[in-house]
Amino acid sequence: MSFTCLRFPVQQRCVVREWNSKWLSQEGSALVEKLYEISYPASISDARDKYQQGSQSTGQAHILRTFHATQCICDMGTKGPILCKWTSCSICNVVSSAFRCVAFGAPYNIGRQGKGLYSSRNPASADRLATSCLSSPYRVMIACDVVLPQNLDKSTTVVAGDRVVVRVPDAITPRFVVMYTK
Repeated sequence: MSFTCLRFPVQQRCVVREWNSKWLSQEGSALVEKLYEISYPASISDARDKYQQGSQSTGQAHILRTFHATQCICDMGTKGPILCKWTSCSICNVVSSAFRCVAFGAPYNIGRQGKGLYSSRNPASADRLATSCLSSPYRVMIACDVVLPQNLDKSTTVVAGDRVVVRVPDAITPRFVVMYTK
């Protein structure tokens, strides 16, 4: 797994435009300060592709951009795109494991929809779950790609309003680490 700071204005503008268009907060907007693209080894990409192909066997699956925010207790982004090794830093655990571990070794979160990997279509909604350390000026969120099968089955995928919950890590892939301020 590696990080790439987005220096290509077109690619960065596309992600920021998507972020701004989805930020529907009454409190105003959030400014993207830094954006890091996440690259995974072939084994992670292959697993997602295999999951997507399997999902398409019951109808056309598509990729949905969602946002995952959670606890970030390290000073991510202040010294470059470096992940910490703390088991309690959920952002770093999610990025380094591609959602195979969320925090403290747990393979999933437990929420209103039961066990799963939770994300939101709207970054403003996800921001309510973001927790950052005091030594960083940034809030941190992960922009993800979720494989959504055409025929939803609650045992694998739940869409409840803005929330998207998947039950297996191959259905959700972190794509960008978004460092932002409000």
